Amino acid sequence: MNCKKRIQMNFAENMDAELLHFDDESLDKKFMDKALKILKENYTNPEFDVTEFIDAMGISRSLLHKKLTNLAGQSASRFIRIYRLNIARELLIKNRASHSLHISEIAYEVGFNDPKYFTRCFTKHFGTQPSTFMDEK
Repeated sequence: MNCKKRIQMNFAENMDAELLHFDDESLDKKFMDKALKILKENYTNPEFDVTEFIDAMGISRSLLHKKLTNLAGQSASRFIRIYRLNIARELLIKNRASHSLHISEIAYEVGFNDPKYFTRCFTKHFGTQPSTFMDEK
């Protein structure tokens, strides 16, 4: 696996633009910072999809796809989904002690309409079911 692919995989695990090692003033860093800011503002909205993301970014669908694929190694829809899954992982960790939120509530909280689909996506991305992950110590 080449270095760029490893960096992109690490980014997908944490969704932290710093992991992509951009120069502070580079256009790529500004692009990723803007994309992450937009996701942070909209991830709870289940209606927020690629079309909304394109509008918020103010660029064409093809340019968004090209930039995200090149920089993060992901399509726009995968980028949104992985962002939501990472937020869900943080919520599950916070919820470990109290179990005050059900998995379905966390799914809705991060913009998934279907808890079963959320569970499938979470399990595929993190290699463990959300309920098992929440019960880990």
